[in-house]
Amino acid sequence: MKVKWSKKYLSAGITAFFVVAASILFLLFLLKFDVVSKWVGTVISILMPIILGLAFAYLLNPVQNFFENTCYRRLFKKLLAKKPKSKLPRVLSVATAVLVALLVIGGLIGIMLPQLITSVKGLIDKMPGYLANFKEWLDRTIVENHWLASVVGENSDELITRLQKSLEGALPALQEMAGNVTGVVIGGAIGVVNAVTDFILGLVVSIYVMYSKERFAAQTKKVMYALFPRSYTDRAIELTRSTNKVFGGFISGKLIEALIIGLMTFIVMAILQIPYAPLISVIVGITDIIPFFGPFIGAIPSTLILLLEDPFKAVLFVIITIIIQQIDGNLIGPKILGDSTGLSAFWVIFAILLGGGLFGFVGMLLGVPAWAVIYSLIKAFIEGRLERKKFPVSTQAYYRETAAPSEQTPPPPGDGDGQEPAEQTPAAEQ
Repeated sequence: MKVKWSKKYLSAGITAFFVVAASILFLLFLLKFDVVSKWVGTVISILMPIILGLAFAYLLNPVQNFFENTCYRRLFKKLLAKKPKSKLPRVLSVATAVLVALLVIGGLIGIMLPQLITSVKGLIDKMPGYLANFKEWLDRTIVENHWLASVVGENSDELITRLQKSLEGALPALQEMAGNVTGVVIGGAIGVVNAVTDFILGLVVSIYVMYSKERFAAQTKKVMYALFPRSYTDRAIELTRSTNKVFGGFISGKLIEALIIGLMTFIVMAILQIPYAPLISVIVGITDIIPFFGPFIGAIPSTLILLLEDPFKAVLFVIITIIIQQIDGNLIGPKILGDSTGLSAFWVIFAILLGGGLFGFVGMLLGVPAWAVIYSLIKAFIEGRLERKKFPVSTQAYYRETAAPSEQTPPPPGDGDGQEPAEQTPAAEQ
């Protein structure tokens, strides 16, 4: 007897199987989270050259496109007319992009590293003097404050002695590290070698990716069209393009903005002869990459460093920082970034806190563009649902105090797809 298979029941059975399997895997993931996280960390460590290579290729892609389309294709126009498939412009543009990146990184290291070492060494050398000044100030404060004298004692010798003992072992080691760069390099030789190896391999991977990026993109689309329906694949490709637009514009703009802010801080501090200008400008530039909280994260430790050296210079630095941040927020930032994410201040703070809590510094940097993409997907989904129900899409329509009567009253239940009225449907914020 021949058994007839029903596509309906077969599809339902396969769906049920995958749902149960996914539920079991999710439960195992929760129960063995420590094992899974350790395994994921190992895999990421192994694939770090690939991850770095993709990141380098993504960052260098605009540079490579500029040299290929603007310079080399015009330069070799006659050659390309005879041989349209010639790879010479691509080879030269990739090589130029990598060379530019190496020159920028090498130049920054060559200029900033010696001054950074000098600044850190000077700060460590002056630490005993700072401690003596602190003891003198504390003695005066204790003499003038009877309650504090009863808590600490008649003088601060005991408190200072404890501080000196705590610094006694660390200070010579820090001084030796600051004075002997070779010792630091030898001490962390394994980590440095691994980092350099990953960097070199990542650079090689980025060269392959930039050279064959069209081929990789075509292979990815080929696999997606083979495995998924065309509508889903088209939607995924469109999402990838919008994500690339948000991420690319935000990351490249933030890097340029941070470089400008760091250079401005260094130049102004050098002109006003504020100490530790290289060290503080690097701190300010790196932390400025983080949206919203970055200026505060960089300014607080920098102010504390200057406060130990000269309180007046610390106050001057705070004033300079406020002025530079005003210039950045009102002129540099809007000019470079524009409205690249489309998020309000609340969602920017939310994305930074969530990303930083989950992934640290990288999460604080990438949390904003990542949440911008997620936010746009949720917004498109909500607005699509509202349109199918024939409800107004604009958020303003749901402000009863200000909305027009025609927008204020949603259609009665039963219109659209027969689901609940608009009061019970969350609208996307615009």
